[in-house]
Amino acid sequence: MSSYILIKTDHQNKLEKAIYDLVDLYKDTSFAHGLQLYRKKGEYDKFVLRFTNEPDFERFNYFVNYLDYPIGLDEFSFKVYGFYNSSQLYEFSKLKNSGWLMIYTNPKDEYGDNVYIVNESNKTFIYDFGGNLTEIDKSVLPYKLVSISQEDYHHITDIYPAPKDKADKKLWWKFW
Repeated sequence: MSSYILIKTDHQNKLEKAIYDLVDLYKDTSFAHGLQLYRKKGEYDKFVLRFTNEPDFERFNYFVNYLDYPIGLDEFSFKVYGFYNSSQLYEFSKLKNSGWLMIYTNPKDEYGDNVYIVNESNKTFIYDFGGNLTEIDKSVLPYKLVSISQEDYHHITDIYPAPKDKADKKLWWKFW
């Protein structure tokens, strides 16, 4: 199974806007093409975001952080947890082959550009967006893998970046 992000919110329309904005920010990467949004059957506030093109570890962490702190949507609260399969890691030997990693933001973190990572052994790490991984002694949240089954979710939409605006392209006869 590929990595996924669980999101809890009462505001599906704001969540969709945040995802479209995220896709627009990362439109130059293949990771932002074909994000799939699902809502849990019988529930109005539980969503799963899956990827057609599996993001690398760094981008996946950015995505979790962005969805927790979407630009321009400060008044809306999304509870976000990412689950990343450590077998896909090529760096960070401390995390390699430690099963599924639970990734989240800590509301008490004073910097905001960090994510917290817990492995199946309940070891907690802080990953900052300078690319540093630091193990911490105190666990913020205990590890809890929330596995998903496609049958339990309604597919809502596939999200792709907007096509490049034709106005951005210079006509060949206007090259100077």
